[in-house]
Amino acid sequence: MTVALVKTIKDHDEIYQAILIWCPGCSETHEDGSLRGGLHMLPISGDSTKRPTWIWNGDLEKVMLSPSILSRHMDIVCHSFVQNGMWEFLSDSTHKLSGQKVPMVDLPDWLLAE
Repeated sequence: MTVALVKTIKDHDEIYQAILIWCPGCSETHEDGSLRGGLHMLPISGDSTKRPTWIWNGDLEKVMLSPSILSRHMDIVCHSFVQNGMWEFLSDSTHKLSGQKVPMVDLPDWLLAE
């Protein structure tokens, strides 16, 4: 079971570490049949003023991240915390998992093969 992965990201002249996690709330099928991806790639190191950085507990199985994660894609809002390996979707999320707590899910195989 692999619910999180840390990768080194090179973005132009900046190098930082990011944790990759798969959000089951953002991984929904739209009414038109298209699939919206659930990958979140959150910076956990670096001195950048260009992007936010999350505090991570260092555990790849019982992931804890702070602050909350807010994702907006078209008309979908996903606002959540990840605590002790569980997603806690806040009530302002507009997907089907709004207000629920669910376990983290495995990263897709295609991501682990890279």
